Amino acid sequence: MPASFHSPVMPKRTLVFLVFIYFGLAVCFNKVWAQEMPGAPESSPGVYKVVAENDIMRVVLATWEPGERDEWHGHPPSSVFYVTDCLIRAFFPDGSQRDITRKKDTGRARDRSVLSHSIQNIGTKECKIVMVEFKG
Repeated sequence: MPASFHSPVMPKRTLVFLVFIYFGLAVCFNKVWAQEMPGAPESSPGVYKVVAENDIMRVVLATWEPGERDEWHGHPPSSVFYVTDCLIRAFFPDGSQRDITRKKDTGRARDRSVLSHSIQNIGTKECKIVMVEFKG
């Protein structure tokens, strides 16, 4: 092999550096995108009502009538408790959607932000939830 031959394989250090750059940019853009997306109460005050708030968190009551859809919004890390049975459709910016059934008196917690989405009540009864959103 001639002495001037260079392997087309990327050196390990360069690959590791590029992976760190990629994930660093992904985290930065994720935070910027989440900050630019309005919160639920700001985007759809007819659905989301802030019922308590302090420097650390806010408690939000959300109520969708049958067929009602909220505006595009995001959420910080939060906990959700379903006050009623809910059949909802979640819409996402890439055009995808997902139907979700949740039972009354159940809940879940998220340790990450939820980026842009919109929710529609596709059930025949009112859907009501309580969220505790943590401020960052």
